[in-house]
Amino acid sequence: IEKEVAEANLAAKIAREESLKEAKLKAEQSRLQKDHEEKLSSMRVMATSKVEYELQVVFRDAKDDLRVTLKNQKLLDYGKEEIQQLLKEGEERKEELMALNDEMDGAVKKLEGWLVAAETQQQQEGENGNSNSSSQSSKVDQIALPVDTHSSQMLQLAAENAAIDDCFYFLDQSLAQKNIPLKVFLEEVRKLSKRQFTVKAHLIKIRDAKASNPFDE
Repeated sequence: IEKEVAEANLAAKIAREESLKEAKLKAEQSRLQKDHEEKLSSMRVMATSKVEYELQVVFRDAKDDLRVTLKNQKLLDYGKEEIQQLLKEGEERKEELMALNDEMDGAVKKLEGWLVAAETQQQQEGENGNSNSSSQSSKVDQIALPVDTHSSQMLQLAAENAAIDDCFYFLDQSLAQKNIPLKVFLEEVRKLSKRQFTVKAHLIKIRDAKASNPFDE
């Protein structure tokens, strides 16, 4: 009987020890599970925070890029409108200048025609014996005597315009023969063009003034 009691006590002891071991094992498993869940939760929080930060950076950069793009687009639209306006004004100015140049050329041609007619008439008079030998050798600028101030100014301006045309011709010949460099040619042509434009403009003004006041000396 004592032997059986001893065996029963031993078995009970072993059972208690196994029970304690199992309880400790469960407690350790529970602790490990809890630690794992806490670490996992912490990692989730960190990952969420990092993703949120990255998204904020991306959204901020996208917002900045969009703002710059819109600003640049606005500037481009404004610049396009300005360019279109300048081109329109340039075309209008070009048409005005072309019309003015046509008027000036017409006035110069009329004056040159008058000078040619006067020279022809003088030559015919010389051939018919209606003038002396001294008058037969007279040049056109000696017989073209203006009767008023406007005519005198127009005659001088027409002569200057013709002289500028001659200068253009000789400049072109000099450039072709390489007697002058291209830089000098362009500078002289620019200066002469400005002067010729002014001369023709004055011719038109004088013509209009003469037309409005035909009896003004």
